[in-house]
Amino acid sequence: MLHSDLIHAVSPKFIEIFRQRCATESVREIRRHPDSIRYPMVFMYCCRRRQQLTDALIEMLMQLIHNLVTRAEKKVDKKQFSVFKKVRGKANLLFQMAEATVDQPDGIIKEVVYPVVTQKTLQRIVHEFKTLGNDIELEVHESIRSSYARHYRRILLPVLEELEFESSNHLHRPVIDAINVIKTHKNSNQRYYATDEVPIDYIINKKWRNIVIVLNAKGEEKINRINYEICVLRALRNSLRNKEIWVKGVDRYRNPEEDLPADFCDNRVHYYSLLGVPLDGEEFICQFKNTLRHWLGILNDGLPRNQKVRLRTHGKNCIT
Repeated sequence: MLHSDLIHAVSPKFIEIFRQRCATESVREIRRHPDSIRYPMVFMYCCRRRQQLTDALIEMLMQLIHNLVTRAEKKVDKKQFSVFKKVRGKANLLFQMAEATVDQPDGIIKEVVYPVVTQKTLQRIVHEFKTLGNDIELEVHESIRSSYARHYRRILLPVLEELEFESSNHLHRPVIDAINVIKTHKNSNQRYYATDEVPIDYIINKKWRNIVIVLNAKGEEKINRINYEICVLRALRNSLRNKEIWVKGVDRYRNPEEDLPADFCDNRVHYYSLLGVPLDGEEFICQFKNTLRHWLGILNDGLPRNQKVRLRTHGKNCIT
C-alpha cells in the first residue's frame, strides 16, 4: 500500500499538473501509459483528491460550528424583538398611570389605575420586561445546547473521529487533548466529567465557566459534558482559522511550516532576495512604515481636491 508521505517532497504544482491530467483523461487513455507514468499519476491524483475532500470536511465542520452559534443568537434576538414590540406606547401608558396615581394617592388600584391602563396590559408589560431582563448570554447558550444535543452532535462527532489534529505550540495542546477525550468517550452515556479528567484552561471562557462547571449534591465541582463539548468545538474552530492547530494529510489546513520551501533555512538569503525584502526585521518594519506614510500622505493631500469626496464639519474640531 502506497502512503501519501511518499510525495511529501514533491512540488505541489507538479502534483496538481498530474491530478488535472488524470482527471481529464479517460480510463482507456490512462491504461495506455507505461507503468512508470500511469501509477505515479493515479497515485498523485488520489492523494490530492483525498486532501481536497478532507479540506471540504474541515470546512463543513467549521461552518456547522459557526451556524450552531449564529442561529442561536438570531433565534434569541428574534424572540427579544417579538416580545419588545408587543406592547406599544409604553411610555405614554406609564405617564397616564403615574398621573392617575398622583391625582388620587389614596385611591384603590382597581378604581384608579385599571380605568387608565387595563390589568391585561399591565400583565403584558410585566411579562415583556421579565423576558427582556433575562441573561441573553444564558439564553443563547441554552439554544446552542438544545440544537447541539438534538441534532448537531450526531454530525460533528463522527467528523472529529476522522480527523487527526496537531499543533506545534504547546499552548494549544489542551484543545487537542480535549478532542481526544471527546473521541474516547464518544460511546459513553456519562453526563459529567471530573475536573481532573479534562483540560479546562484555554477552552472554557469566563462567561461560560459557571454553566460548564457545576456543583453536585456534595458541593464538588464537575464538568457538564454537553456544555464542555460545545466549548471545545468553538475553541477548535478559532484555532483552525488561525492555524494554531492543523490537520494531518490535508492541503489548506496543513502544518503552517509546510508553507515554506523545504530548504528555506539553508537558502534564506536567496528566498528573501526573490521576495525583495531585507533580512533584518527592523529594516523591514522601517520600510513598511515609510511606505504607509507615503501613501497616507498622498491620500491626505488629495482629499481636499477630490471632486468625489465631500467634507463637512461635525462639532468643533471633527471632520467627517
